[in-house]
Amino acid sequence: LSLAEKAGADEAQLAALEGALYMLKNDHKEALASYRFAAEKAPESEANWMNLLTLIASLDRGRLLEEAQQALSHHPNSGDIIQVVVGAYREAGKVKEAFQVLQDAIERDPENPLFYFQLGLGYANSGKFDQAVVQFSKALKIVPRFPRALDARGKCLEQLGREEEAKADFERSYEIRKEDAERQGLSVQPRPQESE
Repeated sequence: LSLAEKAGADEAQLAALEGALYMLKNDHKEALASYRFAAEKAPESEANWMNLLTLIASLDRGRLLEEAQQALSHHPNSGDIIQVVVGAYREAGKVKEAFQVLQDAIERDPENPLFYFQLGLGYANSGKFDQAVVQFSKALKIVPRFPRALDARGKCLEQLGREEEAKADFERSYEIRKEDAERQGLSVQPRPQESE
């Protein structure tokens, strides 16, 4: 921190560094103050907002929606911030607003698979499994190696009585996870039915 000050780092950078140091010391109150200062001094920094939102999510959940909306006003195209806003709206029971944020995000960035995935989760949570399958399929068209979307679509297909299609999604998800684990030299978890 002292070296950063001597090197002429700006106030926002110093505050963000201070916040990280306070996190290492488990002083969340001071970390929150530092991250808030950094976000106020440099609202153009998405990282400053994400640091602040991450800490608020664990310390002061009741303020998350308000803070996330403010972050979104500065970063309307940030996939990470959009996901936080959508989650905060859902948690507050404001499903219509969550859907609107995602639909606006898709209009601005129609190639972001996470937005379709989040929209699919919203439909699934509302019991609209047909619509959820459509959204998960859009995400998978953009990124075919998306195990979470495959699993989520598989669960919706099960709810719709489309067992064979669901089984195919679960199988594909498992294969992707297995390939990724092997590529990283990690142990591969057995298929759920294999461990029984």
